[in-house]
Amino acid sequence: MWKIPTILGLILLLAGCGNEKTKNYNKRTKADLRLADPASPCMSVQKERGAAGMPDSKTSNDTVRLPKTMFINDSSLYSESFIRALKDSPYPSVKLIDNLITVDGSTEKFPETPELNKEYCFKGIKGARKYKLTVNRTLLTTIRYSFEVSEKGKLIFSKGGIANLGFFFLGYEFDTDELENTAYGAVEYANDSGSCWQSVRIAQDKDEHGKMRARFIICEDALKPHSITLDLTLRAD
Repeated sequence: MWKIPTILGLILLLAGCGNEKTKNYNKRTKADLRLADPASPCMSVQKERGAAGMPDSKTSNDTVRLPKTMFINDSSLYSESFIRALKDSPYPSVKLIDNLITVDGSTEKFPETPELNKEYCFKGIKGARKYKLTVNRTLLTTIRYSFEVSEKGKLIFSKGGIANLGFFFLGYEFDTDELENTAYGAVEYANDSGSCWQSVRIAQDKDEHGKMRARFIICEDALKPHSITLDLTLRAD
């Protein structure tokens, strides 16, 4: 895993490195993979905001004018945690206008994939196990997700929640596509609200067959009791 940040990403990285948590990633290896049964139903992700157990929520729909160095056109487009982090940061100048973020005169777009308020179902098969990751992007900074592993029709592992972009979203994470044996850039949404860190990585480019790609990552302690490995890329139409 490696990352190539933009200039703006380096600025954000320096500000956020003090809060970076140690992440345990599974080793990436080639696997005997094939696409999951396309007819397999995809469990719908709950779309209600502020549901029990979900730590994040949107802010008010009013234009926010913080100290002179910071301007937010519509705070309802971003998570509270993202706005709070920017407010507490030492940036001399920050602007959030729709899908654009400007730091010290340098402007970048928020990720365009996945689309807002659209549900995606990423699937894959490894051996006798089927993997399913359902994602719905609720804000420019936020996704709601559900991850499941089943074997012979029985659910053996599941996780879900809300994940947010952090200071590093301007620099891609890179993972390996086991089927194509190539690396691809992905944007990472992280959920660090509990004791076990989780994240969802969504590729910004499609594979050679026009399918979207994603990975689910979680601390190893959660996987050991189930003998589950996550060294595979999931795909969605």
